[in-house]
Amino acid sequence: MKIKLALLDSDKNYLSRITTVFTNKYMDKLEIYGFSDMNNAIDSLEKEKIDVFLASEAFEIDVQLVPQRCGFAYLVNNNEIEELSGQKVICKYQKAELVYKQILGIFADISATVAGVKFNNNNTSIIAFYGCSGGVGSSSIAAAYAKSMVKKSKKVLYLNFEKFGSTEYFFSGEGNQTFSDVLYAIKSKKNNLSLKLESSVKTDLSGVYFFESSEVAMDIEEMNLEDFQTMINTVLSAFDYDIIVVDTDLTRKNIVEEINSRATSIVITCDGSSISNKKLMRMCEYFKIIEQQRDERLLAKMKLVYNKFSNKTGKILDNPDIQFIGGVQRYEHASVEQVLEQLEKKYELMEQINM
Repeated sequence: MKIKLALLDSDKNYLSRITTVFTNKYMDKLEIYGFSDMNNAIDSLEKEKIDVFLASEAFEIDVQLVPQRCGFAYLVNNNEIEELSGQKVICKYQKAELVYKQILGIFADISATVAGVKFNNNNTSIIAFYGCSGGVGSSSIAAAYAKSMVKKSKKVLYLNFEKFGSTEYFFSGEGNQTFSDVLYAIKSKKNNLSLKLESSVKTDLSGVYFFESSEVAMDIEEMNLEDFQTMINTVLSAFDYDIIVVDTDLTRKNIVEEINSRATSIVITCDGSSISNKKLMRMCEYFKIIEQQRDERLLAKMKLVYNKFSNKTGKILDNPDIQFIGGVQRYEHASVEQVLEQLEKKYELMEQINM
């Protein structure tokens, strides 16, 4: 997901130069909006769902007009200024890399405020996977993605929070601990939770880290929002995973909203059948409502994959709300291992998920 950055400065030459530099260096990281008129800039914050707003010190900004989910700082001429009118500052005249890092810091701070949790400082990407209906192979896509990223030298943790999780179908490793043990440690509020997580995590032959499914399927239902936050915060602060794959469903609203707030990308899987497509449209409407209620950008993070697709029985919808990144045909009479092997070979699709 790109950070939407709004820049306000009466110096049009400066706006042009910094926009050109950022576009050349961080095209895949930033989406830039430049303004010389304050009213136009303020209007864009809500209209364009701006993430970070930087305004020249020549303008007096009413911060009450800046949405809560949007980070703000003044652009100043002197690098010795530490704050202005009680707001953060960024010196205009320094290396673009330093300005970019400060923008990331502002985005991290506001992300923590919006999500209500500490923002991880280790650049871990969280990729969420949902199926818009049963049997569309969302877990297969998630597991294949995890394995493909390990092959790119990424350290990957796979988490399955589905009501009836199927982790053991995709991964296996030594150890007798399950997610039931992890959940017990979380609810017991043990001080050594990070050690418990470290002792419970298993490693698949592929190199993917994972927790074995709970001994009793309903144990996962005992996890509440606070439990989830405790677990994910511990993972982010105590370990150095590059990517966390979250494979889940939409059954628990609070946890789903928390996952979506943290996610870098949200991958939706559909098979193109009439039922699946109808559920896809309803899912889009659901996310639109949540997006408005929580004042968050969700649809911009969503990516659509058609899996188990057949031209005879399926149809690809022209959906303007979600980015369509690819499709996979149905593999008849194939084992789970064979399906994952074929999915991993969809290199372009896997790269699109990671963008």
